[in-house]
Amino acid sequence: MNICIFLVLLSLAVFSSGFVSTQTPQSKRVYVEPLVNRYNAELFGKIYVGSPPQELKVLFDTGSSNFWLPGEGCLGLNNRSSYNLQKSLTSEATGGEDLFLEYGRGQVLGKTVRDTVQIAGMTIKNVTFGQISQMSNISKQSSFDGLIGLGFPELATGKAPTFFQHLLDQKLIDEASYSLYMSDNNSVLIFGGVDKKYAKSEFKYFPVIDDGFWSIETDGLVIDDTIIELPNETKFIASFDSGTSRIRVSTQIGELLDSLIGLEENVNYGADIIESLPNISLKLGSFLLNIPPSSYMICDKTHCIYGIQASSGLPDPYYMFFGAIFLQTFYTHFDFQHKRIGFAKPITN
Repeated sequence: MNICIFLVLLSLAVFSSGFVSTQTPQSKRVYVEPLVNRYNAELFGKIYVGSPPQELKVLFDTGSSNFWLPGEGCLGLNNRSSYNLQKSLTSEATGGEDLFLEYGRGQVLGKTVRDTVQIAGMTIKNVTFGQISQMSNISKQSSFDGLIGLGFPELATGKAPTFFQHLLDQKLIDEASYSLYMSDNNSVLIFGGVDKKYAKSEFKYFPVIDDGFWSIETDGLVIDDTIIELPNETKFIASFDSGTSRIRVSTQIGELLDSLIGLEENVNYGADIIESLPNISLKLGSFLLNIPPSSYMICDKTHCIYGIQASSGLPDPYYMFFGAIFLQTFYTHFDFQHKRIGFAKPITN
């Protein structure tokens, strides 16, 4: 299908940006998990598993729905901490289900077990998760031990409830939602809703269309004054995935964006290039969700690389995954209860 490009003068509303766990003083119970934001590539926090508690670091991934930890003696552990089932008085080997999970960064293999998990001031009993016996192609440079998926239950492998479903079943939170705020030194994951002290604006909400990913339909992409639309009422699909660092698009869309923006993958650019680059926006009716250059370039003090990555194997040629580099631009509300996702301008610190 050919992509049509229309040049227009825009008169659209533009929305641009800019270890002690606590419960926030609000009418609904919300719990705050402090996160480490590693280069806008990994968002991880501490959890405590078993009795006595074993401390592990987990990546929080909005693009998947399983929970797993490396077990004692796991092959491919690469100096990560591991969970020892035998040392916990509250553990239970379910006997169970084999678990095989594939990610963009590798694969894990293990079996499901149950144990108590402490996170963000909450104690969750009989949590089912994967005890991993083998990890393949998981980077040695990754700073996390295991992973908690925060996508919809339909995305999970196996019959066990998701981590978030355990919170609801045990009535630990009042609302089936969570929110993510990212900054260089104060990133947090909030279970049970939002804390408005992290927002500079009201949230703008969009319905989620997928039964697994946090995905919304968009009417097109905008590069400055150029609107990229699809013919025959076909929609771009934008999925928001904290488990990936970059913005991933199909090869077809990637080539088009490369030509319009004038950048190439895996090339080092001077940090001052940011000043000359265009904004990219997701067109949502009469609303634009703005992506400034700082949200599609990965920069240190002297150099930048292009953060939009052309990938094969996406669900559809017009499917786009927006990773942590994008999510840093907003305070984002992931709302299971109303099957929607909301964006607010974040506070700066």
